Amino acid sequence: MARDPRRRCLLEVDGELHEVDLSRGHDLAIPLRFDDTQHDVRPSAFGLGYASMRPVEGEEFVGDVSRGGALNCFQVTFWPHGHGTHTETVGHITTPPPPVGQAIPQALIPATVLTVSLASLGECEESYPWRGLSEDQVITRGALERAFALCSTSTSSWNEALVLRTLPNDTTKKGASYSGQNPAYLTREAMAWVREQGVEHLLVDLPSVDREEDDGELGNHHLFWGLAAGETDPEQAEGPWRTITEMIYVPEDVVDGTYLLSLQVPHFILDAAPSRPLLYPITKPNLPS
Repeated sequence: MARDPRRRCLLEVDGELHEVDLSRGHDLAIPLRFDDTQHDVRPSAFGLGYASMRPVEGEEFVGDVSRGGALNCFQVTFWPHGHGTHTETVGHITTPPPPVGQAIPQALIPATVLTVSLASLGECEESYPWRGLSEDQVITRGALERAFALCSTSTSSWNEALVLRTLPNDTTKKGASYSGQNPAYLTREAMAWVREQGVEHLLVDLPSVDREEDDGELGNHHLFWGLAAGETDPEQAEGPWRTITEMIYVPEDVVDGTYLLSLQVPHFILDAAPSRPLLYPITKPNLPS
């Protein structure tokens, strides 16, 4: 008899039982290559170039089997904030930076996926903490409210994590070079809405929730963590345990609605680390009466 690959379990969320198949997760992480063979999976942002790799070499040793070495042993160079999917803590804007490896919940997180269209800042009657340009593309509070209203399965119980997919959602996001392109970001009103919903973990398919150029103010980051403008003491944060995950890609077969999220990161003692968010669909369990 063939082994059943399914891994189903029951979880209780606010008193309701849900069934989740842990073998059917949707991977939201962008694969990251360290060589130049496939530019479609070599994302970059903020002028940081591309992630790279090189084999360790000695007098009689090379850590590259393709060059005759006995094994592969590579040194990789990358910046979590600019090279693919990454998760950050309040330490991104404070000192000392609370390590991301200690901030990630070990349990599955109730999550809601919403798909939103972008708008021009100059036409949406919303604002940004810094001087945005009228042609800037933004996620608005209005778009979030409309998407949430259309999401029939979502309730406040599932807002612990919020996953935002922007349109258009083509796969070029996986290898986009965002540097100097003024990519989309959230308006201040949109980030205020996120906080009003009680979101603890925000995931976006953008390189940042803030504008690429804003003189380092990072107003939306400060708003999300409940820090006053310019404040760098993590003890002053209203929600130091919250996380932001950027540069995800939400596949087309992931429909808007409720899921369970596993937010996986290495235990780095840094403000941010590469991450692999996994979304698990949920169903109502068919229990015997």
